[in-house]
Amino acid sequence: MPRSARPRDTAHLSDSVHRRLNSYALAATAAGVSVVALTPLAGARIVYTPVHKLVRINHEVPIDLNHDGIHDFGVFNLTHNSTTPFGSYLRAEPLNSGNQIWVQRTNRGYAAAALSAGIQVGPKAKQFQAGRELMAYRSSSGASQISGGPWKDVSKRYLGLKFLIKGKAHYGWARLDVAIAGPNINATLTGYAYETVPNKAIVTGNTATEATLGVLARGR
Repeated sequence: MPRSARPRDTAHLSDSVHRRLNSYALAATAAGVSVVALTPLAGARIVYTPVHKLVRINHEVPIDLNHDGIHDFGVFNLTHNSTTPFGSYLRAEPLNSGNQIWVQRTNRGYAAAALSAGIQVGPKAKQFQAGRELMAYRSSSGASQISGGPWKDVSKRYLGLKFLIKGKAHYGWARLDVAIAGPNINATLTGYAYETVPNKAIVTGNTATEATLGVLARGR
């Protein structure tokens, strides 16, 4: 199984941990358990980052999925009151070439899909695009006020994300709560995750990083 292209994602185990793993392997062999079956668990994992970041008006919240110091995506909360129609817009945007966002078609064109938990984000998905994608909007002109978008008044919905690490595609998600209140859009980023194995799908909401070898490495 391929390993992550990022050095930061490679686990370095101490001598004591290696001894503990070797002891476990011997015990497992004596019990008739296949040690080979444990090997793939060491190469793949989900990196999950819990956060609580408000997407403030006329600001962006960047998302660095793999913590390499390079922002992969941004969520922008924009408002304008200088021209009509006045309005507020929440959008998601890839910040590097090759990065893409899962979209859906709306009556205004394509927009960032608000995925529920349990959706597989991976190579089989054909809905990815590389542009700035609308999430939610509110606009007014005189007495007329409208609002909409896939992310209007939702809780615990997910952006489906595709991004590149050294030219190889990785998949991830970002979770947000969004509410339209008066003239403003209130949005909060509450977490994000990605799969370290290239071209391997991730399921929205899945934060599991535990594997048998990982538990042993921590002495549990």
